[in-house]
Amino acid sequence: MRKAMFLAVVVVGLLTAIERAASSELLFKLLFPGLAVGLLITGGHGGTVIEDEIAPTFSFVFNVLVYATVFVGIVKVQEMINR
Repeated sequence: MRKAMFLAVVVVGLLTAIERAASSELLFKLLFPGLAVGLLITGGHGGTVIEDEIAPTFSFVFNVLVYATVFVGIVKVQEMINR
C-alpha cells in the first residue's frame, strides 16, 4: 500500500507539473477526477478566496487517492493472475 501511495504521489505530481507547463487534452483527461472535485468545491465559477485556495490541494489529494486505488487494483489483479 505504501508503494502504491508513493507511486501515485510521484505520478500525479509529474502529471500536474507537466500539465501546468504545457496543457494538453490527454493530461486534462488524466487529471480530471481532481479537477471535478476542485470544481465542486468552487461551484464551477470561482468561489470565495478560501475555496479558490484549497481547491488545487484537494484536487491533488483526490487524484493521488484515485491513482493509488488504481495501482492497488492492478497489483491485486496481477496476484490473482499469477496464482
